[in-house]
Amino acid sequence: MTNPDDIIPIGYLEVQVWASRALIGAGFPGGAVDQAARLVTQSQLIDDQAIAGFVADLPSIGALEHGTPDLASDGVVDAHGLHALAVAPGVLDMACAGQGGVFAVQASAGSWVLPGVALHGARRGHAVVAASVGSGWLAWQDTDGPSIARFDNPRQAAILAGSAPPPSDGYLVARIDQPAFSGLEQARVLDARALGDHLHKVQHEGFPVRRGTWAGVTNWGWKMLVPTSERSKAQAGGDMGEA
Repeated sequence: MTNPDDIIPIGYLEVQVWASRALIGAGFPGGAVDQAARLVTQSQLIDDQAIAGFVADLPSIGALEHGTPDLASDGVVDAHGLHALAVAPGVLDMACAGQGGVFAVQASAGSWVLPGVALHGARRGHAVVAASVGSGWLAWQDTDGPSIARFDNPRQAAILAGSAPPPSDGYLVARIDQPAFSGLEQARVLDARALGDHLHKVQHEGFPVRRGTWAGVTNWGWKMLVPTSERSKAQAGGDMGEA
């Protein structure tokens, strides 16, 4: 008998392709699927519980009627219940544009996405803070590539961003100046070399994922072949994103 707790290796691009399929099966907005799937993969690279968070959130993602977040002049974003996979990429774009700034996103679940958001910002050449009440991340571009730090106390990440604590029902995203080492004393740092080695290992050996968790992704992915909602019917057979 197959044990759903068995650990199986899943390829880096395989995660991205099946995350795309699962999102299409859940009726996620078609234009946002590729970016969202990349965030799932990048988040798993940093936090090995990200795919489990993705599977847990897919039912609610599938039940959402996707609208448009509202941005107030003080940087507060009301996401109206939309998931971070739909909201955080646009907020990151705003944080990285022009003079940057701190954006506090309210009414948006999916804080497991935040390490991927911070890492994506670093790969674009910025130092980015992404924090919720449960997790705090800072990623930046070093001379050898992106580095990332996790704060055991998420408020430390907010302090680096010059922000109040993250919203209780959401998260904050901010672009900051290149961090000084003194600001990372209370963080666990994965430097550019260690992150590069980890990525190399994952690309050659795959992510270790529980069989039952991966079945949750593929079960949703198969729905794109047999669409059950009007949104998923409209998106079935959409483009599959790659790295």
